[in-house]
Amino acid sequence: MNQKLIDFKQKILEEPLSKTDKYWLEQVDFRTNHENELNLFVNSDFVKSSIEKRLYKKIKSVYKDVSGSDDCVFVLDKKLKKEKYIEDPPVGGNQEKIIVEKPLEEKVSADVSVFENLLVGVSNNLAIAAAKNVVLDPGKRFNPLFIHGEPGVGKTHLLKTMEQSTSSSYYIDSESFLESYVSGIKNQDIDLFKNKIRSVDVLLIDDIQFFLGKKGVSEELFHTINFFLNNEKAVVLVSDQRPQDLLGFPERLVSRILNGLVTDIGKPDKEMFEKMLKIKNEEFEGVLLSKKEIDEILNVEINSFRDISGIVNNLVINKQTGSGNSEYIKNLVFETKKDVVAYLTPDYILDYVSDVYQVDKKLIVSKNRSSNVVSARNLCVSLIRKHTDYQHAVNYNQHTSFFDSLEAAMRNLEQMPGHLIRRLQQIAVAVFHTEVDAVGFDMTPVQFAALVRVAENPGIDQITLAGLIAYDRTTIAGVVDRLVQKGFLSRAVSEKDRRAKVLHMTDAGTDALSRLGPAVEKAQQVMLSGLDRQEADDFMRLLQKATEAVNDLSRAPLRSGSKAAEKVSCIVMRTMTKVRKWRWRKEG
Repeated sequence: MNQKLIDFKQKILEEPLSKTDKYWLEQVDFRTNHENELNLFVNSDFVKSSIEKRLYKKIKSVYKDVSGSDDCVFVLDKKLKKEKYIEDPPVGGNQEKIIVEKPLEEKVSADVSVFENLLVGVSNNLAIAAAKNVVLDPGKRFNPLFIHGEPGVGKTHLLKTMEQSTSSSYYIDSESFLESYVSGIKNQDIDLFKNKIRSVDVLLIDDIQFFLGKKGVSEELFHTINFFLNNEKAVVLVSDQRPQDLLGFPERLVSRILNGLVTDIGKPDKEMFEKMLKIKNEEFEGVLLSKKEIDEILNVEINSFRDISGIVNNLVINKQTGSGNSEYIKNLVFETKKDVVAYLTPDYILDYVSDVYQVDKKLIVSKNRSSNVVSARNLCVSLIRKHTDYQHAVNYNQHTSFFDSLEAAMRNLEQMPGHLIRRLQQIAVAVFHTEVDAVGFDMTPVQFAALVRVAENPGIDQITLAGLIAYDRTTIAGVVDRLVQKGFLSRAVSEKDRRAKVLHMTDAGTDALSRLGPAVEKAQQVMLSGLDRQEADDFMRLLQKATEAVNDLSRAPLRSGSKAAEKVSCIVMRTMTKVRKWRWRKEG
């Protein structure tokens, strides 16, 4: 390092700079060449534009004071890690036009062995498998990854495991995200926050449902997701609600989320609870739980790891004080069961609110419009919608008839087609991935459907393809992009319409389809394994009939196989309408 550069660095640091300006200054590697130029090495256009806007004039002025020259040029090196960059920059040449070519750095390693510490079962195996794929190959698949589930089922624990598995990750909960965003706006240093969360390969955001109703931070989340998608980085979002239930979010944000992978973590099964008990048992040396005590705990109808952890901790501390006995265990188990199970029922919520507001339950479920009664009723409705399975079974606004509707919904939830179809869809996706993964393919059901339709219709355009698989036209491009990247499809400009892109199968796509066929067929058999042959045939016939009857109600209805057919269909419908009107006039 020459003396002029040393003097420059010392003097620039002595300048009166804001906290934000100092931060951006740290993102630059200052070097000089043999032509006495000051080279500003940066690793992105974003950093370059920020420096140009904030500090470039001052940098030129300070460098001119110490060297007599104000020749300062940017050098873009996208592989630059400032703290590890030690090589001298290139000498001479037209520096402002070059992009420094450096040997590729080793890919950020991921240690998926930490996932072995997780308890794996039917309720979370799909979410864990997706999380592993994300950290092994950030930005390439399942992006964004959206994980939802009830509190206490292990969502945050999974995010923390992902954070541990790679050095290039950042975990942040919704409260911290919101505080940093608001602080950045208030102190006019929002770039500090943005650059911090965007500098990693894997961003992990917990409890995004708390952004509901906060327009500014929701918009920032949308732009953050876009940044990660455009830069082949991974973003993982966690919520206790499905994306479709985040009604206060901008539609385009929900659309971005749905374009990735959405998976849930359900209630742990008894086998997982037993594994956890054994782990907890080993943590407390000298106060181990007996088999009988473990069996007592496993008989508790609980819903989360947190609940069972609380039971164990209570038992252990009670035994440490020497007061542990069978009666205490039974009482603890009873109280836990009562609190956990009852809390998740509308009856318990109604009892609780009635007690807090000192309002008789009969008044709450009546049509009484007194202010205290209405307040209690509104709270009941809100809590029932948030904490039970009956939130979508009733009309939120019809408070006076809410509880009558709720009672019917409670009786008939398992008879509701929407509820059962949702459950079957979850099972179908899980089974599909299991069978497809077994033959060595990374393929989603939508991608498979698209591949089949292109094979049947060589030269099909993307819009027609979307109609053939009942997929949203605005997001079909992402599906096609992934199939093209995998080498299964080729895409070219249409000779008939230069504005359209036509699709063809590649040899690799044809081979993949032939190998995937048996796996997908097996998945279908597994999905309907509870039915005999005749029942399965009847089920498919009725399912097709029901789907066709309400096809037009879908956001992405199934369309006919060609634009010509669609045109003919429209002409026929218009003609039939004219005929009916003519007949009515004639008869009238």
